[in-house]
Amino acid sequence: MPAMLSSAALIWTRIGAGFFLCMALGLLYMIWHGRHRFVKERAWLAVSGEILVSSMKVPDNHKARYDRAVADCTTTIRYRYSVGGQVYESECLRSDRSAYMTPQDAQETVTKYPVGRRVEVFCDPGHPTDAVLEKRSGISPIPYVFFVLFTPIAAILTAHAITGRVLYTANGVPLFVLLLPAMLIAAGLASAAKLSALIAARKASRTWPTASGTITRSDMIKVRVATTRRGMHVYETNYQAVIRFSYRVGARDYSSDRYNWSWYEAWDDPARALAITAKYPPGAKVQVYCDPADPQNAVLDPTKGGVAMPLIFTVMFLGMGLLFLFLLLLLSASSVKWGH
Repeated sequence: MPAMLSSAALIWTRIGAGFFLCMALGLLYMIWHGRHRFVKERAWLAVSGEILVSSMKVPDNHKARYDRAVADCTTTIRYRYSVGGQVYESECLRSDRSAYMTPQDAQETVTKYPVGRRVEVFCDPGHPTDAVLEKRSGISPIPYVFFVLFTPIAAILTAHAITGRVLYTANGVPLFVLLLPAMLIAAGLASAAKLSALIAARKASRTWPTASGTITRSDMIKVRVATTRRGMHVYETNYQAVIRFSYRVGARDYSSDRYNWSWYEAWDDPARALAITAKYPPGAKVQVYCDPADPQNAVLDPTKGGVAMPLIFTVMFLGMGLLFLFLLLLLSASSVKWGH
């Protein structure tokens, strides 16, 4: 007979089940809303507009953290446009962008949209008050990853909370023990999906049409990374290259900071970051590879980056998850008792 949960354990199990169930349902809504919004924006009407207000606000207590600018600045970009003879105003720059930016990003946004500039506005033809200056370039994979991780946790805790018992598989393995390999395998599959998407994008980008662009920012920044050395928690300084460029496709201006397809690049040797900033100095003219279906999706060097990091995560998570699952199945088939 499966062991009954104590009163205290049952209460905490129900609390945990409720928490993870709410998280899973919230993430499911985020996934649905993100996909719905992305598909919806791609079919929106493009109309002519004009910038009315373009300003940025830096808080009085703003300060740099680890030599890297803190994202605590905001911008106000108000624009006017007309649909069917009716005039509208909006301040929505992009529906999936945080309101807070670094001072450099805020300044670049204000410079990109000066007062009086004619711009292209994308609005919902059914509800013209819903408008943006920049469409979403894609769907974030983060809600998918957490949904895959939280759903099995919510399911197992809910089953325990309903029955009031510790549940086991037919082989005698407690269900909660399977959470670890399940989460590792889920993380590995999510990383594999990202790897596949990056490989496809990298391959396709080599044949994308090109546009003339200009480097607007080329800096090396320091980031502090927590690590463990000889059993001690220490911080190490790494260096990153920040490259931002602007370009024009048709009658519309764009900007991006993707100089290659890498997930994340940081080095303990500043020379490697400086080599990239030297390759792309401020003001330099560059060739930008642009996605013809979505010009906001662009890259400077389509031949580099994008494979190593997701490949490492895929192999690591899938390997560990499958290894733990194999060991659990091996133990369940032996004479080892799981306490029921």
